[in-house]
Amino acid sequence: MPWVTEEEIQAAKNMTAYEYLRTHQAQRLQKTRTRNEWQLTDHDSFKINELSGKWHWKSRDIGGVSALRFLIEVDGMKFTDAVKLLCEESPSFLPTQSVEKEKSPFKLPERFLNCRRIRAYLNHRGISDAVITYCISQEILYESVPYHNAVFVGKDESGKARYRRR
Repeated sequence: MPWVTEEEIQAAKNMTAYEYLRTHQAQRLQKTRTRNEWQLTDHDSFKINELSGKWHWKSRDIGGVSALRFLIEVDGMKFTDAVKLLCEESPSFLPTQSVEKEKSPFKLPERFLNCRRIRAYLNHRGISDAVITYCISQEILYESVPYHNAVFVGKDESGKARYRRR
């Protein structure tokens, strides 16, 4: 089953039915006697205003502005097919190309002089002072600069820091 992204849906909603018809199905448009109004050659009760882009199919009492709604309601197209068609037709939709960010090297935050604040916080949370002291002595817990966060350091088998949790 084909699927569409949120970006594609938004791009499809941006095109008006009048723009779509004028550009891609001009043979279906027929000028009426009313100023700035057109009708479809295959549905004479369908009227569309070229200035506002609003359309109304009087015999079915449906209307709208977007080409997406037009394709679904009037031409009976499936939603995903209509979105795909409009994205192919619309120059406003440019597929995003995922740019792979260069991974920055792993770096631990700077240490604060002492661990007084995190010790008080962790004691208040019910962690015993003996556990906190052990973690600090093993260098797997410290207080960071400038926000005084508790930094928990994960180490590999060789004792090298590989990840952190704040």
